[in-house]
Amino acid sequence: AARPVGPTSSAPARSKSGSPSPRGNLPSSIPRRTTTRNGKLRIGTIPQNVTAPVMNPPPPDPRHPQADTPQGRLLGLEGAGSAAYFGVFDKLLTGDWQFERRARRPPTDPINALLSYAYTLLMHQAMAAVSLVSLDPYVGFLHSSQYGKPALALDLMEEFRPVIADSVVLTLVNNDMVKPSDFVEELGAFRLTDAARRVFLT
Repeated sequence: AARPVGPTSSAPARSKSGSPSPRGNLPSSIPRRTTTRNGKLRIGTIPQNVTAPVMNPPPPDPRHPQADTPQGRLLGLEGAGSAAYFGVFDKLLTGDWQFERRARRPPTDPINALLSYAYTLLMHQAMAAVSLVSLDPYVGFLHSSQYGKPALALDLMEEFRPVIADSVVLTLVNNDMVKPSDFVEELGAFRLTDAARRVFLT
C-alpha cells in the first residue's frame, strides 16, 4: 500500500506563526508524491472535484422584458423614490384634504385628480418644447418601453414635476383657491368642474 510522504493529518499544515500554511490549501488537482513499500517513488494526482453543470439563466419575463437591465433597475429606483415621496405628500396639505397614495388611472380623490391634470399639462408643454428644437418627443430613454408614449417628453418633465406641477397643486388647495366641492365623482373617478379648471389655468 502507498504511504504518503509528510504529515498524515487531514488538518491543513500550519506555519511557524500558527497561521495555515499556503501549501495546506493546494487545489485538488496538484500532484502529490507518494512512495511504495519498496521505496519507489510514485506521483499521482487527487481527482478533481465534481462541479454542478452550469445552468442557463431563465428567459426574461415577456411582461417585463427590461426588468433585469440597467434601464429596468433605473425605473425601479424611480418607482421607489416616487413611492417614498407620495407616501408623505399628505403632510404638505392643509385643511380637510385627504390623500393616501398616488392613483393615476383613475384618480380616486380630488388631490390625485389635480396631480394628473397638472402632469398632463406639463407633458404637453414638454412635447411642444422638444418639437420646437426638431427633436422627436417619442424617442427617449427612461420611458421608451411604454409603447405609444412620448418618451422624451416624459423623460424631460421628471425634474419639473415637483417644482411646477406639484407646487401649483399645493398653492391651489392650501390657499382655498380650489375646494373639495369643485370636483365631480363618476364611477369612483374624480375630475375638476369646468369652473375649477379655469381657475387652475389662470
